[in-house]
Amino acid sequence: MKTSVLVGLSGGLDSTFAALSLIEKGYAVEGAVLKFSDHTDVKSAERSASELGIPLHVIDCSGDFEKYVKEYFTNEYLSGRTPNPCVVCNRYVKVKKLHDSAKELGFDKFATGHYCGVEYENGRYFIRRAADLKKDQSYMLWGLSQEQLADFLTPLNGIEKTYIREYMAERGFTSASAKESQDICFIPDGDYARYITEKRGESDKGSFIDENGKILGEHRGIIHYTIGQKKHLGIALGEKMTVSEIDASKNTVTLIKSADYSPACGIIFSGVNFQCLTSLDTLKSEELTVKVRYSAVPRITTVKVENGIMTASFERAFPEPAPGQSAVFYIGDKLVFGAFIDKVIR
Repeated sequence: MKTSVLVGLSGGLDSTFAALSLIEKGYAVEGAVLKFSDHTDVKSAERSASELGIPLHVIDCSGDFEKYVKEYFTNEYLSGRTPNPCVVCNRYVKVKKLHDSAKELGFDKFATGHYCGVEYENGRYFIRRAADLKKDQSYMLWGLSQEQLADFLTPLNGIEKTYIREYMAERGFTSASAKESQDICFIPDGDYARYITEKRGESDKGSFIDENGKILGEHRGIIHYTIGQKKHLGIALGEKMTVSEIDASKNTVTLIKSADYSPACGIIFSGVNFQCLTSLDTLKSEELTVKVRYSAVPRITTVKVENGIMTASFERAFPEPAPGQSAVFYIGDKLVFGAFIDKVIR
């Protein structure tokens, strides 16, 4: 009997190729489009399913998406943090709902069009970084559970995007000409401040201050700023300035001279989810690297736990970290664990 697989099918190039690849390998494949809102492009998924010749399940995720992603996203910005909506969506909505639906519908496995691998070693399932590191999406998948990983197939691992586009174009798939989306799916114009304002109203204005607490001027509301921001600050001080801290409780945004802005030498993190290891105690002396943003280059790091506080120190300073973002730790290409950044150490 063929292994049955439920494939998350958005109608885009990657998910359509994932389904086709599994069909060609002899799996019994059906598609599932996850409907996050009334704006979800169900028609593109229906078109891909038709071209593939497979059934398509429409799965309503709108309630969970509103609760776990949209509300989280809004609350993080209102708290002065920079959210990771795709990480949270995969953990609580996208991958979770696809996995749960696969189980409920009687499928053996589920699959997506993510660029990464899933492997099993020493009793643990874990994500491995994609062979094409430019497309690697492991950073977004650190929150997945062992139960989810055990049933997770990633057909795109080891395949380059250029090959996929050419392969699908040769076979006449409409998705071969589809453009890639780099935006937050529920804020296609990228104007997250407008989105939050429409949901919660105008953010209260407050004070720009320097590192000594001196008031420099008035800011538009903390949702308009993120750590490390240098442009579109809305204040002219005669020299380039950088956002170094956001304090939601005091409604202040701290600015320092860009020339004095120190890259991060470490972070404090929490909310750890382990993949290829089970605890920090089993790390021993292995060399860890860490990514603190999706596009960041991994850096060598040392992790310590003192009085319940987890800290990562960087061998070379990072300019990019911000509270609320994810820190994802690797040994080689193996995803060891991920967590959320609570504080940046400079």
